Amino acid sequence: MTASDRFSNKVAINMVTNLARTAVTAVIGLVMVPFYIGELGIAMYGIIPLAASVTVYVMVTSDAISGAVSRYMVIAVQGGDGTEVGKVYSTSYLSMAAAAAVILPLAMVLSYASPYIFNIGPGQAADVQTMFAMVMVSALVLSVATCYDNIFAARNRLYVVYTVRIVQIVVQVALIVVLFACTSPSLVHVGTGYLLSSVGLFVTMALLARRLEPGLKVRLRHFDRALMKEMMGLSAWSSLGNLGTLLFIQTSLIVVNLFMGAAAQGEFAIVVNMVSMISTACFSVTAVFIPVIYYHYSQGDQARIGYVLGLFTKFTGLLMAFPLAFLCVYAVPILTMWVGADFAHLAYLVILMTPVQVGTCSTRVLEAVPIMFKRVRPVAAFTILMGLSNVVLAVTVLAFTDWGFTGVALAWVASMAVLRLVFLPAYSARLMSAPVAGLVKPMALSYLGFLILWGAGYLLSTVWMPGQTWIDILPLFVVSMLAYMLLMFRFGLTRDERGVMAGFLPASLQKHLDR
Repeated sequence: MTASDRFSNKVAINMVTNLARTAVTAVIGLVMVPFYIGELGIAMYGIIPLAASVTVYVMVTSDAISGAVSRYMVIAVQGGDGTEVGKVYSTSYLSMAAAAAVILPLAMVLSYASPYIFNIGPGQAADVQTMFAMVMVSALVLSVATCYDNIFAARNRLYVVYTVRIVQIVVQVALIVVLFACTSPSLVHVGTGYLLSSVGLFVTMALLARRLEPGLKVRLRHFDRALMKEMMGLSAWSSLGNLGTLLFIQTSLIVVNLFMGAAAQGEFAIVVNMVSMISTACFSVTAVFIPVIYYHYSQGDQARIGYVLGLFTKFTGLLMAFPLAFLCVYAVPILTMWVGADFAHLAYLVILMTPVQVGTCSTRVLEAVPIMFKRVRPVAAFTILMGLSNVVLAVTVLAFTDWGFTGVALAWVASMAVLRLVFLPAYSARLMSAPVAGLVKPMALSYLGFLILWGAGYLLSTVWMPGQTWIDILPLFVVSMLAYMLLMFRFGLTRDERGVMAGFLPASLQKHLDR
């Protein structure tokens, strides 16, 4: 088995574990949203996703550093340069810790100011401030913990990271439910669950990383100022790009709060949660491909990079086409079962905002290309431009029309489509000196599959609809998804592409597939 095969054959277990993490997160999201609404009310529930959105703004710097470090760590480890690995690890860890220390005071100021910025319920200022502070500190802890994640990414053992993340989210929810049951429902208990579970994750990842790489320690003498400047330069533009990304759906949520009030923002947050779940599910697929791309880059195999990028774009888009079409067809019963019939009217928003996600998911893996070539600046600038366009359009719609949620959703869809369906494929192709058609055709194929599935599902729904319970919907989804995956693998991919995707499986499974 070649080094490439040894590196690639962990993709399957990485993907399965990450999909399991996504499934657990989705199930918890499905359960916790009605739980929060029932315990806290729709207005107070809306503060929870709002706090998460604001926290993401605070984390743009540390998250960008982590993304940049992943590139350097994979190249250093796969290049077999132990000295360089130590430099990358120590420099990134100390840089991330410094970034967290700088961000912490800002987070505390935002936490204190949160009741005065957003519309909240009466008498809830202290609880909102405390929850904001706890959620932001927990995010900082998780950001520093990504330094350990990059060690596992370099060995393509991301399944360890995803398993720990599953435990963390389960512990987080368990703590919140227990605190609600033992005392009284409170936003402070939500913050407590976030903070304690993140600390537990940090400790666990530190112990596991030390076990994987016993000799890899943070040493001040390994801190490389030149390397730090190089990584910070790359991460600075990545930070701006992340900031631009936050000007999309997260800012739309804030705009709705400021213009339409807490109750309306709580309703819009339900749809935002669904959009976020789709994005998380998509990332669960593409995240396991990125180390493979960096590996081929470390080997200087330009032709292979172009091939796998086209394949990963095609595979991700086709894979996500089915759940997205399913969501469009059954939006009303899914919302009714999830949060109640009172919110079923939001189905039109789900249908309006879902189609653009096909292209977004298909091109998600292309985010690695600018980082790989250290050409992030144009992406950051264009992302900010389109993010600002989203904000301006949303504010204009709410200030001068009565379109409400529809106008905010259309502003987001238009801005996202220009960024992810037009600019990102064109710029990635340019960096690789490859025809843009090689990246656009897979996306077009994904949309064709999505439209066929949506149309077939709609026709079926006119003559037969499943029952209005999860017991009816979930088995239908699982069985249909499995059947679709078999058909997609057989007819959606060429023989060579099937061979490459099968190569990501363990050798024992490859033998069975070859028979």
